[in-house]
Amino acid sequence: MIISCVGWIALAWAAFLGARALAKMLPGSPPWLGQVAVKALMLAFALGMMKFSGRPWPEFGWSAAPKGSWKRAVLIGAALGASSTLLILLLGGKGLSGMLRGYSFPAIVLTVWLWSSFTEEVFTRGWLQTSLPVWRIALSGLFFGSIHVTVIWAGADTISGLVIVGATLLLGLWCARLRDMHASLWPALWAHIAFNIGGICGGVVYSIVHVIRFGKPPSIG
Repeated sequence: MIISCVGWIALAWAAFLGARALAKMLPGSPPWLGQVAVKALMLAFALGMMKFSGRPWPEFGWSAAPKGSWKRAVLIGAALGASSTLLILLLGGKGLSGMLRGYSFPAIVLTVWLWSSFTEEVFTRGWLQTSLPVWRIALSGLFFGSIHVTVIWAGADTISGLVIVGATLLLGLWCARLRDMHASLWPALWAHIAFNIGGICGGVVYSIVHVIRFGKPPSIG
């Protein structure tokens, strides 16, 4: 079983890195194009593997979530996102402001909050977590956190990168738990979207407090 788990994780990493490599062949403008392409390739791979497995689609989380399951999922997801941003800023990190430079607010909403959240959950909690024979929650969470090391490769400062990896590890474990508990992808997706929105809200709160205390907005980025 250990060898099988290693194989599934290695396959997931290979698919992820392959998607990044293919997306780099695209032109660099607009800045969000690469992000959309990477996640589209990950989604296509995950759906293809689900189809190839021959297992019923509901086994991969394509089923309705229990009524009211979104409330706790969203609350904890948003709290994790806001806390991670506040911690980054308090420690002197710059967050993802540099990486998201050139993104309009609608682009952030569509490509980061919605598209990335959806595709990453289908890939990680839908395909990978379902395929793992044992330790599904732990390995799903660890994989999700580990792929966010790429924010450091993409130019994030060390403080921001380390906090993001830690926060996404916790988010991954929480989403994996939700997927396991409710046998559905949707609570995990809501938590993931809430995390991304919470991250922005944490930055807004920090900026407001900074203005009240020092009379000027913080210098970030």
